[in-house]
Amino acid sequence: MNINDPNVYIQAATDGQGIALGDTLIADEIALGRLCRPLDVALKGYGYFLVCRPDALKRQSAKAFSDWLLAEAHAEKR
Repeated sequence: MNINDPNVYIQAATDGQGIALGDTLIADEIALGRLCRPLDVALKGYGYFLVCRPDALKRQSAKAFSDWLLAEAHAEKR
């Protein structure tokens, strides 16, 4: 699923419908525990974070996407 509206995709992640790339505007959602940062990676110059519900990475598809995105971020640093 690809959602272009930031309000909608952050709400979808909060509702457990997937994971999302977000920016610093979701800091409150993270601070309140509604979302978490499963990766300790920030893309320099981009300001995006991968966020999901704390239990989302138990799903194999979400974990696979998270692992792939992390590998891509590390490759971009080189």
